[in-house]
Amino acid sequence: MKMTFASVGTDKISIGISNKMGSTSLRVIIDPHQFGPVYNTDVHKTLNSIKKNDTYDENTKYVILIRDVMDKYKSGYKQDLLGNFDDHLMSHNHIYNRCNSFRRIFTTKKIDSFVTDDKNIRWGMNQIVNSHDIADIYESVSQTNSTWFEKWHMNFKRWNHSQENDMSLIEFNKLKNVYFLELKDLSNPKFLIWLQEKDEKWKVVKEIPHNNKTPEYFWKNMDLFWKEYREGKIAKGVLLGSPFYPTENPEIKDILKDIELEQEVVDNIRKYNKRYIKL
Repeated sequence: MKMTFASVGTDKISIGISNKMGSTSLRVIIDPHQFGPVYNTDVHKTLNSIKKNDTYDENTKYVILIRDVMDKYKSGYKQDLLGNFDDHLMSHNHIYNRCNSFRRIFTTKKIDSFVTDDKNIRWGMNQIVNSHDIADIYESVSQTNSTWFEKWHMNFKRWNHSQENDMSLIEFNKLKNVYFLELKDLSNPKFLIWLQEKDEKWKVVKEIPHNNKTPEYFWKNMDLFWKEYREGKIAKGVLLGSPFYPTENPEIKDILKDIELEQEVVDNIRKYNKRYIKL
């Protein structure tokens, strides 16, 4: 049976797709109109040359994007926390505008305090509290005792988007046709030249854009939330847990330990793998 492997590229050289690893930028290449500006001079040539593939081929060279594991994890946390707010919209359409208002405030401006009469900020604060309440975050997770802290975009052990592919980074590291590149270099023009040297079909691509950047104020406002929580100003009497702030919760400590172990794998690739691309 063929192994599944999600990638964007040609039959000769293709880039693996993974959550929080430049997936939006890669999708721009194959579907430029969907995401706004067209980055390629000839869209039709691009669509014919650069395609999304779902099956691993040992005759194809693949590039797996890597980054510091905690950075990958934090990016997934940001997306899934904001996504938790959307879950409430499924049965409560009347709060749609409040959700959007808080998301806009939380990501585009500095909040002075969560102790406020602003209904949008207070609503959003309650969603953050609910998402980190130790009494709630371990329930209703299918077939496991895991929390949302290690699901979906926060699955820091998954380096390819294919739902059927559970290969670890250690296993990918052993494959002779797999190269590794830092995520920050995905949009580096030197990398595009490297691809074009491997296969001229990549010459139809003029740029790999840098899309989906983390909003400027997200972490500043998260820091404020936890500061006011520790000072007893908000969520009084509620035990909250987070992977990014001091906690005595053993499950969260286990997640942080696993992140450290995964980081060791990334560091070993950087130091010892001959197919680690240095631009």
